[in-house]
Amino acid sequence: MYNYQLVYSPARIFKHFHKIIRGFLSVFIPLFSTRAVKLISIILLVILSASMLPACGGGKEPSTTPAVTTTTQSNTTNPTTSLPATKTTTPPKTTEPPVTTSVLPTTTTNIVSGQLNEENLKISGKGVSIEVSPVCLNEEAQVTIAPVENMLINDELPVNAWDFHIDTNEELAGLIDITIPYDKALVPAGADPAEYVGACYYNQALKVWEPVSYDINPSAGNIIITTDHLSVYGAFVVEKEFTRAAYVDFTLPKVAIRNATSSADYAGIISEAIDNGMNPGPSALELGNKVVGDWLNMSGAGLTFLTNTVYATEFLNGIGNAMGNVGLLSAIAQVAVDYQKGDSKALHTNLIKNLTYYGVSKFGSAILQLGSVGVYCIDYALNEFATEAWSGREQIYTEAYRLYYLRESGMKRTPKDWYLILEAMAKKAKTSAELDKKIMAEIDRYCWQFWEDETIVAAYQDQAQKNGFTGGGGLNEDMKDKISGRQKNDLLNYSLEAVFMQIGRVLAREHENQVEKELNAIAKELNKIVEVQVFDSSFDEADPKPEKAQYTGYIARIAPLDERVTDKKKWQIEIDEEGKASLYFRVLGHIMAGSPNKVEIVNPVDDEVIKEVEFTVMPPIIRIDIGEDLELNSFVYSSGTSTATPGEGIRAALANSGRISISKEGTFSVEVPFASTTTKKDRTNWTINAANFTMEGTWDNIGKTGTVNISCTVDAYGVERAPFPDDPGMETHYAKSEWDYLYSITGSGTISMEDDQLVMTVKYSYSRSGISTLGIYNFYNEEWHSPDNPTITDKSGNFGATWTYRFNFV
Repeated sequence: MYNYQLVYSPARIFKHFHKIIRGFLSVFIPLFSTRAVKLISIILLVILSASMLPACGGGKEPSTTPAVTTTTQSNTTNPTTSLPATKTTTPPKTTEPPVTTSVLPTTTTNIVSGQLNEENLKISGKGVSIEVSPVCLNEEAQVTIAPVENMLINDELPVNAWDFHIDTNEELAGLIDITIPYDKALVPAGADPAEYVGACYYNQALKVWEPVSYDINPSAGNIIITTDHLSVYGAFVVEKEFTRAAYVDFTLPKVAIRNATSSADYAGIISEAIDNGMNPGPSALELGNKVVGDWLNMSGAGLTFLTNTVYATEFLNGIGNAMGNVGLLSAIAQVAVDYQKGDSKALHTNLIKNLTYYGVSKFGSAILQLGSVGVYCIDYALNEFATEAWSGREQIYTEAYRLYYLRESGMKRTPKDWYLILEAMAKKAKTSAELDKKIMAEIDRYCWQFWEDETIVAAYQDQAQKNGFTGGGGLNEDMKDKISGRQKNDLLNYSLEAVFMQIGRVLAREHENQVEKELNAIAKELNKIVEVQVFDSSFDEADPKPEKAQYTGYIARIAPLDERVTDKKKWQIEIDEEGKASLYFRVLGHIMAGSPNKVEIVNPVDDEVIKEVEFTVMPPIIRIDIGEDLELNSFVYSSGTSTATPGEGIRAALANSGRISISKEGTFSVEVPFASTTTKKDRTNWTINAANFTMEGTWDNIGKTGTVNISCTVDAYGVERAPFPDDPGMETHYAKSEWDYLYSITGSGTISMEDDQLVMTVKYSYSRSGISTLGIYNFYNEEWHSPDNPTITDKSGNFGATWTYRFNFV
């Protein structure tokens, strides 16, 4: 088994996917252009931008790279299972990595710590930091950020790793920003750090590093990761190589969305998909190509196009579908960002609503929640409450109101309490209008609840008087509205600001996870391991077996390789005594190598190419037969199709043709003077006779193709008896139909090889002469009597059909 040693950078992997997907785009044309109308709502502080906010991992730990799908193309022999792709670039090991997250720094001087509270939401030092939202915690908590030394990706690449910990029994709410520095000295001078810097999370259960999404601050030399759970996170710097083991280790949905060009017609892309049952159209595919190209930015590897001549259609379709989904999801994220910024050109008024209707079935609830972003576009004009001077008589009620929400059980709400309540609403809402209504109803209910029970008002009025407040009397609805209105205004304009911000970020991150899912689908295809199985059918089928195969000791080499490939010797292997050899590569490595599509058989003495065999890439296995082609010199009929009565006559003649020999010149000829068969179709019994059947053809043993011509006459007689309802047993009368036909048939077609059989596809034209007779037979005087005046119909005519026949080799 080949030992994959390369840690593959997220940098520059996909520049050539611009060209890859052009193969798909060439059959499409751009479609819709959407006219947007002015949006009405004023936007409430939500940066849903998957292109502006960093995000990562999520509440659930990122999964490892999925196992390679083991579907295979048709082969002349049964393929074996290929090697599975793993998350790391080396095969799984029986020993654990040398360092786990339980290893603490060698000195305590490197530990960063501090106290989180409502006045201090950020702890930093040593270039690392952690910053939380006001919704994160209700109580103070101690933060510890400890360096974890000697951490490696794939036991090779150093990681600047830190263990982030908040000492609390509370469940954290909202998202947390963590910052980790990277070594700026490892980035080549003048280079874009995005091409070299990566971020990762250590999965302690699986003992592997997994990707997280992040933003880069080049001037500060650090990465910013947004997450909802804490563990060990790290930053690293790596440069890729051109090798057969090239591997996409990290997918970065944040970078993908951020790099979507601002000039794209996002609303048009979304409308195009909605009109097509939420399936991405050609413009989404084009944007997905650009997004992924910008994301991975693969530098040149001599690649021109991924076409069906090199890669199987099924493989290309898988990448193309994921690419279209990436384009559509990125467009949705961008249009939501524009929507929140109040950009009247972002989309027409029904677009978000239509996303709600059509998007859930394809992408799940993240689309629904994104479509409901309008709930955060609360019009503050509706919340401009009176601020006139308070009269003395309001003071006691205002103080009573304040004490109620401060002291009454269950009434005091922290930002975290509001976050958990409103986030649950956002998760369940089906439309922006519904969510807007529910949030405002909850705020109104909360702000006016004090006035619902007069005994409670009186009790807290008494407490207010003990605090030295005076006044009272004259309580009316206007005063209630003023006091509660000020509370509502303060909530909407101040207290809930961080709450809405966090809900928006969480929804954005969930949408981003959808993008990551599609990017992972692309990465999965590119990371698949392909095994090229070289074998010699001449040796395998020989009886008795020779001492060794014809090409034993020769070199099997994948070619041609791009000149920048750094491990060319690993693309070849010596053929063993049975004529077998196996070569492995990852799909991405194959792309970077220039998409070679030949196996060369090379004389090791003088490096002369003795033989070439072309192949098509379809993971996981490609079988290459280097044996001398066995000549087909005879075949025998196996099975065939027939959609009409005369076809049965031809099949009867072929079944009587016996072994059909092919001459050295590649010709064959068959004559069958007479063949007969019977068949039943529905309730009609047929007797079919074929006469003067001739078949002549050619066969090319090198090209494995041929031609054929067939002619014959077919005589067909059919009879059917049908009962009447009053005599189901046909004891006294029945209807009898008879058909008497004569066919003159000619046809020509092609011959090919498929699944170890010779296949003929013949197109026929034939004429028919004959009649059908319908009459009623009656039983009386102890005997059956034929009809006096049967109905006779002329059934002559001309027809055509295409039938296929399969033959076994002899």
